[in-house]
Amino acid sequence: MNKRPIGISILAVLHVIGGVVLVGLLLLLVAKFENLSPLAADLGVSAPMFVASIVLLTLLTFAAGIGMWRGARWGWWTGAFYYLYSIVRHAGAIWLVYRLRDTLAGLPGGSETAHKQMIKFAGRIIVSALIFAYFFKPSVLAYFRLEQFGRAKAIGILAAVTLAVYALLNAINGLTQ
Repeated sequence: MNKRPIGISILAVLHVIGGVVLVGLLLLLVAKFENLSPLAADLGVSAPMFVASIVLLTLLTFAAGIGMWRGARWGWWTGAFYYLYSIVRHAGAIWLVYRLRDTLAGLPGGSETAHKQMIKFAGRIIVSALIFAYFFKPSVLAYFRLEQFGRAKAIGILAAVTLAVYALLNAINGLTQ
């Protein structure tokens, strides 16, 4: 078996820690808020969708961390999906802030806040894109025994799955609001 790249080791540990933090966040939200609807509405989702999203993100985070640590092929796919999905989510957040810019402009400091939010999400897109690209380094692909897999094919599969999941979650959110 190939030696685990240090970047994959770091990402795996961060994912497991992130999963623990997300479990804590979920428990805190459920314990602190008798009604999650106002908080979820502020984020533009229904309460069931909000909880389901955190549960899905928690499972995805844990699975990616464990799979990356073990060098499992599914760990590569889960990790790569996680970062591509992050790019799409953050792009959606930029679009949402852009759409709400006129509403936000009416609030004290709203224009400045919208601008800062867009910069924050753009930065997150850059970081996620760099990590996503890292997954295609030859040493990383070799560790996961995927060096023979075509990059274009992998990106196509990941893009299709990511867009399908994003569309499905948005459709479900529309039905639950």
